[in-house]
Amino acid sequence: MAVIDQGGGGGRAGGAGVDNYALDQPYDITGEPTIDKMQQIDEMLRLLFQAATKNKTRLDAIVPTASTWTTVFKLVDESANNNRGAGANIVVIDNNLQFPMAGGKTYVIRFKIFFELDGVGVGNTLRHQWLGPATPTLVHGVVGELRAAYAGRQLLAFDTVNQDLRAFTGNNDAQGIASGDFLVKTAGGGTFSFNWVSGSSTAASAIVRAGSHIEYTTIG
Repeated sequence: MAVIDQGGGGGRAGGAGVDNYALDQPYDITGEPTIDKMQQIDEMLRLLFQAATKNKTRLDAIVPTASTWTTVFKLVDESANNNRGAGANIVVIDNNLQFPMAGGKTYVIRFKIFFELDGVGVGNTLRHQWLGPATPTLVHGVVGELRAAYAGRQLLAFDTVNQDLRAFTGNNDAQGIASGDFLVKTAGGGTFSFNWVSGSSTAASAIVRAGSHIEYTTIG
């Protein structure tokens, strides 16, 4: 009798302690078709499908899931002096540069802010503050500033999202880029945001450009 031996361990009969995904029983699929042969072929195909499904599940378990980044953009240029509606020298949340954070999550955040300090001579500032939900369990971050009219780079390290006011300084028509990264573990939910105001009372003395953006993803 011609047979096909599938190899492996366990057996077609199944039962306790038997790997039903293996194929080690000889299947007689030659000669005239019979009901028994059709049943054997059906069983063989079923076991092959189960074995393939099991192997795929094993592979899925060890293949890392690709991260998904969400980006929020500032949609239009915004200019302001030292009062954006909440009183002199008080930072106000940006209309676009913000996103909701869930409690009990770990966020990886990266951002880039395009800004200009304009029309006020020497010494204007972009007063800003990064705000997040209260009492995070971890904040690890750094913000850097680079300006065309500035010989150096300013780095500001943060150990809390609700940090004190910081200021980027510049001269007339100074264009700058602020960029950085945060790792934040939240306790409760809330909003992560970029809050800002000009350090000068001169109209349109600070501009935050369209295209400024925040990217974020969660890892747990």
